[in-house]
Amino acid sequence: MKRSRLEPVAVPQPWIVVLSLMLLGAACGGKNSTPETLSRPSASAQRYVSVVCTAVVQWKNSVELSSSSIGMQANSVGDATAYVQGVLDATDQMLRQVRAVGVPTAPNGSNLQSDVIHALVSARSALLRVQADVARILALGPVDLVNEVELPILSTVEAVKSELRNPSRIEMARATASDTGCSRVFRRKAPIGQSA
Repeated sequence: MKRSRLEPVAVPQPWIVVLSLMLLGAACGGKNSTPETLSRPSASAQRYVSVVCTAVVQWKNSVELSSSSIGMQANSVGDATAYVQGVLDATDQMLRQVRAVGVPTAPNGSNLQSDVIHALVSARSALLRVQADVARILALGPVDLVNEVELPILSTVEAVKSELRNPSRIEMARATASDTGCSRVFRRKAPIGQSA
């Protein structure tokens, strides 16, 4: 049915408009929030270490698998570039998981999460430097390339271990000691081409 020009149009009340905008703003969480952090309670110490250690052990295992397939072969720059990109993709996935768990409820939990994220982001930055210099590193040999990729990962694993087992964070240290994923991730592996 067609409306005549003289028929009034229903206009929402101002309070309805304001309420709708407030609800929309709350649902969006503000422009600086990420979807992972909306409406999520803080993680317990046990949950935090479980998520972090599982993400880091999967990352480490993924990199070791990729490294073993490329490390003993003569590879083209294209293969080497794909290898480093695969490691970066695995790193990004791991970072998303660690960020998504949020801040643990333990004392100084926000400092712990910040320190862990900082260590992981530092590893990613080191990998980006390797990616930018992949042709020169590969010219030294595939083992050198693998070492350049694995060394920042191993040092990052040690940094995360130090953060989670820090004796000044007793609750986190206890949770870490009892988590099987953490015991797996903290077994150090020498990079290919280096002795244990």
